[in-house]
Amino acid sequence: MMLFYSSSLERYSIEAKDGSIGVVEDVYFDEDNWTIRYLVVNTNPWLPGQKRLISPISIETVDTLVNMVRVDLAKEEIKNSPSIDTHLPISKQYEKKFHDFYGYPPYWVGPGVWGNETYARGLMLQHAEVAGGVVKEDFMKREIDKYEEEGKSLLHSGKEITGKINGYRINAKGETFGQVVDILIEKDTWTIRYFLVETKKWLPSKEVIVSTDWIQSVNWETREIQMDITKEAVENSPQFIRDKHPDREFEHQLFTHYRRRKYWD
Repeated sequence: MMLFYSSSLERYSIEAKDGSIGVVEDVYFDEDNWTIRYLVVNTNPWLPGQKRLISPISIETVDTLVNMVRVDLAKEEIKNSPSIDTHLPISKQYEKKFHDFYGYPPYWVGPGVWGNETYARGLMLQHAEVAGGVVKEDFMKREIDKYEEEGKSLLHSGKEITGKINGYRINAKGETFGQVVDILIEKDTWTIRYFLVETKKWLPSKEVIVSTDWIQSVNWETREIQMDITKEAVENSPQFIRDKHPDREFEHQLFTHYRRRKYWD
């Protein structure tokens, strides 16, 4: 399963069926599953001064050789899709409107990361099973109300948690050992598998990756992530080379070092 950096994705162009619409500017993920739900696209110069969301449900390929994301949408569809103000939080009401527009089943209804599916594109297969591509209104209303009541209506920006200066602090058993400077996304599932963490302020200078499976809690107000690992384990973790994407062999070494169950088993 291929992994790619969010920072590299932010330079990719978005190619519709009939031409380019712009470049990726940011990503939105949900805090429950740590999964990318939308790409934020700056549509200059095609639609000057505007931005549009693209769901991984519509993404056909991510081409890392030419820095391009191809989607199975026409430019006119994207132009007419619900507009977005990235300065405001995204509510479930907006998400419902977005999914209804494209005829996508809701990813938040079902036991899987993507509804009843493991992969984002798998939701496209449900079109034939969901009349008109839209879940019944009464059922959708109940689901939206439930999420609003539970405070689960907001998504988070990838840029919110990453950065050399303002990246979220990472704590191990109460001790800070670094800050998030990038995230590694798994192709097809669009799950955030790892944080790339810079440790030079707290440990001998090096970068490490830690799995989102090891998160204990997140304090969104103080911008801190508590991990269920020790600072000593981080210091002695396998050497990570940023220019090389982690393969399964490295992941095996990593999970063995931390004595954790491998997510791919």
